[in-house]
Order: sequence, then C-alpha cells, then structure tokens
Amino acid sequence: MTQINSNESANQIPSGEADTINTAPLSIHTFTYTLPCSKEVYNALITLLKENCQLIPYNNRSTTTYTCSSFYSIGLNRIEFKKILLPTNNYKYCIVLLVNPLNMVDNPDILYNQIINTANLKDIPELLKDTLSHLSNELNIIYNDGKITRADYCFNLWFLNQDFAELYLYDLIKMANIPKRFTEKQIYSSTKHRKVGELYALTIFCKSYEFSIYLKHSQIKEHNKRCHKEIYDKAASKDSKGQLRLELRSKRNKLYNDKKNQNLSELELISGKNQNPISTVQKLLRQMYGTGGFYTYNRAREIIQNCSHLLKVKKNMLRLLKAVKIHHTLDYSVLHEYDDTITRKWFKQCMKHFNDIDLSPITLPNKCPLKYFPNPVEYLLGHSSEHLKKTDVVTFDFTEIEE
Repeated sequence: MTQINSNESANQIPSGEADTINTAPLSIHTFTYTLPCSKEVYNALITLLKENCQLIPYNNRSTTTYTCSSFYSIGLNRIEFKKILLPTNNYKYCIVLLVNPLNMVDNPDILYNQIINTANLKDIPELLKDTLSHLSNELNIIYNDGKITRADYCFNLWFLNQDFAELYLYDLIKMANIPKRFTEKQIYSSTKHRKVGELYALTIFCKSYEFSIYLKHSQIKEHNKRCHKEIYDKAASKDSKGQLRLELRSKRNKLYNDKKNQNLSELELISGKNQNPISTVQKLLRQMYGTGGFYTYNRAREIIQNCSHLLKVKKNMLRLLKAVKIHHTLDYSVLHEYDDTITRKWFKQCMKHFNDIDLSPITLPNKCPLKYFPNPVEYLLGHSSEHLKKTDVVTFDFTEIEE
C-alpha cells in the first residue's frame, strides 16, 4: 500500500487567532461503496471469502445478506453480499463495502479515533482499488461500476481537556435551534421511560442527510462497554479526550445532487473534490447557533445594553436572551410553545440583530470558569483556535499574539 501521512499528526495549534481562512474540504470518516455484480461474481466471491473469514447470514422477506467483518484492519469495516428478490421474481446481486480510508494507510502510528488527512483524500480511489485487488480480481474488474451510497464527512476539534469539550457540548451545542424540516434524533431512556436526546451527542436529520456533533471519548467508552472489550486501543482512547467530532452523513440523494451540481465523477465525491459538505455544515451551524460567540449571561446582557441598536431592538434581544436561559434552548418551536407571541418572523429578526453584534443568544452559566467560547463556525473556518490544542482537518496559518 502507498505510504501516506495520516491525521494522527493533527495540526498543533498555538495560542492566538487564525491569520487565514480555511478553504479545505472536509475529510471523511467512512463511506459506503455499492457494487452491482452478476450472479457468477457474487457466488465466486462468497466461495472465496468463506475460505478466509466467517460470513454471517441474514434474511428478510426479499433480501439475503452475508456479512463479513474480517478485513477491518485494511480499511474494509464491513463487506455485505446482497441477493435481492425483484417484483419480476428475478434477483439483483450487489456487494456493499463500508470503507474507512484511514485504515488503508500504511502507517504504524495510526490512531483509530482520527481520520485521514485532507491532503490525502485524492489518494482514496487508488487506495481502495489496491485494497480490492488484494482481495479478489473479480472485485477489481467491477471496481468502476460502483456508487457512493453514503459518505460521512467530518472534522475534529480537540479542546484543551475533556471538561472543556463537555462544557461546549452540554451547555452550548445541545441548546441548538433545530432548523425547519429537521428532526432531532432521540433514544429511549429506560429510567425516564420516554425518548430523550442522545447522551453525548446532538444529531439532527432530514431525508437526505444527518448532522451530528458528539464527544468521541464518550462514544469510545460506550462502545467498549457495550461490546465488553476494548475496541479502541489505549493510545486512541487517550487521544480522544477533549475530542469533539462534527459529522455530516450524506445519503445517496444528497451525494447525487452534489455530484450533479459540481460536475463530479462518482469517486471524486470522496477524493476531496466535493466542496458542498463544508458549505452545508456552515449553513446548518448558522441556523442552529447564529454567527456570534458564546458569553456568560451577564456579559451578554452588557453587550446588548451597550450596542448601537435601537432601544426597542435591545428589549427584544434581552427578551430572547432570557427566554433561551429559562428554557435551556434556542429552538424556535420550543420557545413558541411556551410563548406564542414569539413568532417565526420575530425570531428571525431578533437573530439577525444578534448576528450583527457577533453575539449568540445561547449563554454560558455566570459561574462558568470560562467566560467565552467561539461559535463553531469560527472553528470550522479557521477564524479562532481559542480553547483548542489541535484540529485535524482545518489548515491553519496562525499568528502568535503577544500577551
């Protein structure tokens, strides 16, 4: 395999402000590559893999699936062989590959809580082709016939410690306004006997994609506990402390639109050419949090009172600020439910006024040891490194600030 620098050498961030704006594409955690094939290729591959790994069968009314998870170490997290009964009583055959490109990299120092460097995205198609060639010549033959049916684009922030990451998620990120046509993902709580938001994440979804912000260290601990074994090694677990991942999980219909709108080939969707994910994430973050920074409640009040907006505007801003604090959310639907005089038009106008003075209505507790956090858009675009020790996707050019 090709020797590549993985993202375990994430960009170390000195204290200071970013001097330039990031224009790099988002990196990729995993993607799904679906290959249609003939009955003969399907049977030949199953016969071949049965000699080297365990195939787990699964059947439902119209589909027979065999799953293999023996090639995780070379970047194929899972291989599925699907035999699908069509309405015509004929069968359709396909092979579904869940790919982690970082694991295709020939680097002994890889940490599996991280992702492939954006500079190496261009190598993914060739890495995948090489990996499939090692498994079977049949896979190599049908390689170019596949479709990307899902891609998880993401970037990571490493805060100075786990406490800062948890503060950012639980006190700020989870207070989000859920954009129109999106739904927050919920799980059933056996203690509360109802569905609640995810424990260590905020995930929203629509028909074509999901967007999730989650604590990687908490996810690792939960996976290890559920599987009763250490899925991630100690080095990866240690490195994940303070790690917050922002992940856009694009389904086929969004990927098709990305491909069509930018005139991309299929494999260019996962080789760094797709610029739509970073635009989508930026748009979502602005809808969810506005564009301003997060201050303590008292400091936010001072900023509003001292700004140049009209007195009537200031009163409306203070009203929204207080409502968000009382109800622990910026979500319009929740605020409107408690107070139907908060209309969508009023809410949008008020958010514009907050954006004008670079302030978010979401605030930190007054007793919080930290008095300010940047908006996540600032981290995404490389405008700020405050409270971070490193990041892995955004390419920064930092200027040291003298104290």
